Amino acid sequence: MMRREGRLMRKEGTMRDEGVASSPAGNGAVGAEAVSPESHRTVRAARAGQSCRSVWSGRSLWSCPSAWSGRSGPSGWIAAGLVMLSTLVTSADAHEFWLHASQTEPDSDRLTVSAFVGEGLKGEPVRYSDFLADRLAIVGTEAVDLRPRAGHGKWQFAELGPAESGWVLYESRFSEHEMQRDDFVEYLHTDGLEAILPDVDDTGKRVRERYRRSAKLWTGGPSERTTELGEQIVTEPAGLAMEIVPAKDPVETTGEVTFRVDYLGRPLAGCLVRAWSAEDASTVKSPSDRPQLAEVPIWRGRTNEHGEIVLPLDRRGEWMIAAVHIVPSESSDHDWDSTWSSLSFLR
Repeated sequence: MMRREGRLMRKEGTMRDEGVASSPAGNGAVGAEAVSPESHRTVRAARAGQSCRSVWSGRSLWSCPSAWSGRSGPSGWIAAGLVMLSTLVTSADAHEFWLHASQTEPDSDRLTVSAFVGEGLKGEPVRYSDFLADRLAIVGTEAVDLRPRAGHGKWQFAELGPAESGWVLYESRFSEHEMQRDDFVEYLHTDGLEAILPDVDDTGKRVRERYRRSAKLWTGGPSERTTELGEQIVTEPAGLAMEIVPAKDPVETTGEVTFRVDYLGRPLAGCLVRAWSAEDASTVKSPSDRPQLAEVPIWRGRTNEHGEIVLPLDRRGEWMIAAVHIVPSESSDHDWDSTWSSLSFLR
């Protein structure tokens, strides 16, 4: 890892999991705790059997061939099938989604932004979809729409020049899927959403859910501006439907940092937050190659009444902090709407 002209740069190559760290409870979050591999449940039963409809970056490829081919009809179905076979996530239980930055070439001052979906910080790359992307931008000294740079169906979401730094933001449109009620209840328990259990219909056999992604990647403060302005940018909400907002620059700060979870612009109390970390290592070239231990969160806890958690940033490498919130659906065709939020950065 290196920093050039005030921005974060990732050396080509290499991430590995650093293991599980201890984190004392009572550090600003409700029920904060370190997580051991033995206690982590890597199988998400709620997503089992949903690989074609919900695990890949969003919508079912079979139900929306035009999202990949730009047209309907037989040729569209064939194109959709080829894309699915080449990019489908191998694990049906994977559902964390995050943005990842790497150097375009060794010793380059340009960054490539891509997206991964998986379990924790172990995942598979995701192709960019014009159909799914509602927002793709970088916000630094100014806001720049990155969607014109993104190629439909390509692995690369964007390439950033040496003067471009700040927040990279991605927000998807809603996707949809159905699951058995028992699987839905299991999913609620696994992801800390038990509060809605009394409202889940116990007469039906299937539950219809819409879900969307809200992801942020911090690439460092603008080099041509002061440190104070960089702090202002990193601590300002970016306007995503759901987002995790740091109180300090998580790249520059060592020690405890407060993060606030906002939903529709307001702090979200009682939300389960999990954090993963993977350290640079020469034996791993992408999140796809990380060991299974990278699936294990190193910290988890619920936000307090102000929507805040306090997380000890005690290691180098890539970090991902994630949370999910679910509400009754605004669509008459669905039961629930969920929003999956992530914040990633490289220290």
